[in-house]
Amino acid sequence: NKIAGGWSSTHVRTVPTMMLLRQSCRIHQMLPRSSPPATFPHLVRINASTLKRGICTAPNKMLRRLCYSPPAKGATAITKKWSWVCQQRRPMTVYGDGKRWTGALGTGWDDMMDPARQLSNDDGKLSELRWEGGGGDVGIEEGIRLGRIKNVVGAAAGWGHTALVVQPENSDATKLLVCGRPHDFQTLLRLRRLPSFLRNFALQSSLREHRDKEQSLLDKVVSVLTSVNKEVVKTDDGHEIERPISVLPTFTEIFLPEGDKPASSLSLRNNDVMPRTFLAASAGLTAIVGQSGTLYTIGINNRGQCGTGKFTNNVWTPTPIMNPSQEGPIIDVSLGLQHGLALDDGGNLFTWGKGERGQLGQGAGSAMENTTSESALKVDDFRLLSDKSGRRNVLTGEDAQVISMSAGMNHSAAVTKSNHAFVWGKNVSPPGPDDGKGKPAVDSSSPRLVEGLPSDLQIVAVTCASHHTAFLLEDGSVWGIGVATDNGQPIMEKAVEMIPAGLIEMPPRQFVGHFDRTTVVGKGGRQVLEVQLWSHEELREGAALTPPWMDQIETDETVRFVSQGWMHKVVATDD
Repeated sequence: NKIAGGWSSTHVRTVPTMMLLRQSCRIHQMLPRSSPPATFPHLVRINASTLKRGICTAPNKMLRRLCYSPPAKGATAITKKWSWVCQQRRPMTVYGDGKRWTGALGTGWDDMMDPARQLSNDDGKLSELRWEGGGGDVGIEEGIRLGRIKNVVGAAAGWGHTALVVQPENSDATKLLVCGRPHDFQTLLRLRRLPSFLRNFALQSSLREHRDKEQSLLDKVVSVLTSVNKEVVKTDDGHEIERPISVLPTFTEIFLPEGDKPASSLSLRNNDVMPRTFLAASAGLTAIVGQSGTLYTIGINNRGQCGTGKFTNNVWTPTPIMNPSQEGPIIDVSLGLQHGLALDDGGNLFTWGKGERGQLGQGAGSAMENTTSESALKVDDFRLLSDKSGRRNVLTGEDAQVISMSAGMNHSAAVTKSNHAFVWGKNVSPPGPDDGKGKPAVDSSSPRLVEGLPSDLQIVAVTCASHHTAFLLEDGSVWGIGVATDNGQPIMEKAVEMIPAGLIEMPPRQFVGHFDRTTVVGKGGRQVLEVQLWSHEELREGAALTPPWMDQIETDETVRFVSQGWMHKVVATDD
């Protein structure tokens, strides 16, 4: 019935038969940007009933991945309250994939600057991550190689670094491991624009400085251009020295203050439907919840994004956030580009960092509207739509308690106990009559009620990708608002369905937003779906895809969680 030509393919769509799913350029947008475009030399016939059953005999392996996964058994009989599937922790293995020159995979200096790595594209191949341990100083251990990382209970991929929490079996002793560039992302932006041979030369210059080798004048110029960060530390004899730490080439342990240990998912269950996030990473920023319930941050702090109570260029060691309104332990954390969100066990939501686009949610007319804050601020201005009198009802008491929250690149979102969803920040609201012509969307400094969600279904969780927000409902459907991937147009008036009910194996192990997509890991760990927000209903049909890297997961392994950074990803599996 409909024929459309793509850049290098033809999209033929019939009802009820689909002869070719999407254009190759559309398929390529849904896969990691490093993946080769999916091309099909011939038309493949797949009928609608086959898609619903999750059975596809298409000869092309890439095309078979576009088919629906089979619906979960009993998906129509989902109860109001689920028990979290991760009640018994099993040993986990963590894999990485992406640009090795960033250092975010912890493969070491030699591998980062191997010319063959610079000129070749081996992305898409998962490899086991490794770490080093031993004696050391200033809270960072350095020593001999121990081998593959096991027993991973948390992972977060930032723009150019990776953070892991590991916990040996039958032990409460957790460790925080970090590699890459945890205090920098401007350098990554500059290096990313360079041709590979110039980027390799810049990295070689950094290598000479890290290994205390003599630098030429050109090396020193390159080091300045690539912003080698340095930390001033004291030696045992009292002398102060500068230690370059712009890159941690291998995983190194970072210690929390006062003997606190990183939290694990089990210690933060709190009888929730979905597992809480105790480790988050962003652009030169890392946040970790301790077993004490204290939230610590490290990284860039020129916008107050560490929330420590003051503005500095960097926070070098884990430091508690300044949160005078906190009433209980922190149980959830999320990081945007330059702002953060935290939730305590009383349902109180806090934000800090950059707020020029309203992402701190402090409300129109407040003293902190559209300002940057170096300390955590409480978000409590949750208002429903205006009644006939023109007043907007403010949620109070238990109704205003937040049960789920998330930070996007420059926006934020939350779900309250009253089963209402809110968004605020950059380009999250339809333009009003006073906003001028030609603006498809405007900022909102106050939490704005999301319309269009089914009112008779409970909202289980919310997650923010870079430019869209997705909501998981109790029937397994996923709804979203935000900026469409295909044409950049905002979808703000009402939420649209991104994944239909019955497709996700409920309850999922993970529901998380990444740069341009939302990832769902099903109950059994063998179902992984990625979905983006599309402008047209036809594009949203069957838009949930299985990522290509799932072919590399062994049949006896199940995926626990996925974290997608700017140029790399981390995947943790159960052994």
